[in-house]
Amino acid sequence: MKIVEDFSPATVRQVFYQAVNRGLVPKSETKGYRVVQRRLVGHSANLGECLTAQ
Repeated sequence: MKIVEDFSPATVRQVFYQAVNRGLVPKSETKGYRVVQRRLVGHSANLGECLTAQ
């Protein structure tokens, strides 16, 4: 999640374009954007669990 750290706060679309620029995902709605979107949602859900578990 280095991109999120570097560009926080950022939209899903901003993170997607950064991932494309870094060659991490293809520039495609289904094979790129949705992958980034799912990972960010999963990451934020995990973060929420960590914060509420304290």
